[in-house]
Amino acid sequence: MKDKYPCFYKPGQKLLNPLRFDAISDRKGDLQIGLPKQIKKEEISYCLADTNLNSFHSNHYPFLLPYKGSLKENRHIKSKACIFVTKNAETSFLHLTSIQRQLNDIVFEMIELAPINSILMQTTVGKNINTTPQKRERALFTLWQKAISLVYYQEHQFYYFTYGMSNVFRKKNKKDIQQCKFSEKVPRLFFLEVDKGDYYQLELRFKIARRNFIPYEFNTAFFINSRQDPLTFYLLGSFAEYEVTSFFAQHKFKIAVLKEHYKNEFKDFVDRLRELYEVK
Repeated sequence: MKDKYPCFYKPGQKLLNPLRFDAISDRKGDLQIGLPKQIKKEEISYCLADTNLNSFHSNHYPFLLPYKGSLKENRHIKSKACIFVTKNAETSFLHLTSIQRQLNDIVFEMIELAPINSILMQTTVGKNINTTPQKRERALFTLWQKAISLVYYQEHQFYYFTYGMSNVFRKKNKKDIQQCKFSEKVPRLFFLEVDKGDYYQLELRFKIARRNFIPYEFNTAFFINSRQDPLTFYLLGSFAEYEVTSFFAQHKFKIAVLKEHYKNEFKDFVDRLRELYEVK
């Protein structure tokens, strides 16, 4: 499929300010794998509850949801309906592992911080009404950093596009949820600066080990995923990298600039990116 025409930078247009970014990655390496994945006939699985942050109706940041369901012998979901486990739900009969108990504590904090719309915050997470979106974003990213090594060890991981917070706890059919994977790998961002004749095009890419990937057009906040495998999610190395990725995601991960405009603010922007990332 042919790529769409890129978004062009216009002089005076607001750019990301990478000058304040010091540490690009808080995670120095991939997760250390050592714990066995535990399997039960009746178990809790976890869903990545996601939505489009650019939509007026999509009013929450990504968070995890515990899901209760029976499994067939071939490990496929047996339940006809998805039942999400809430903070006040009875869970003693589930025989949770120690990892799942730790993860659930983090998950319930995520759910309180996730709403963006102030009305939803008043009805669902009153204690966070006075926190700013920026503080909630940072707090949520910190929780994801704690959760990623725990959710990785869960036998089943799912993706659930909610279409907004008000839909989250309604009963869902299992077809609404897709199996996904949380990777233990830390993505490395880099950029391509492509000469297109009359203009340059700056494209965001990421690297896993020695493989290069094109980001998936529909980006999930705090993560990056690829066109090649959009249901494998890589948690970004730091909150700063989330801000970089979020900025480029608004432009479908590529920004074009006419050569006559490649100066002043835009040149300073690219020069700073060169200090922080590889620009090819």
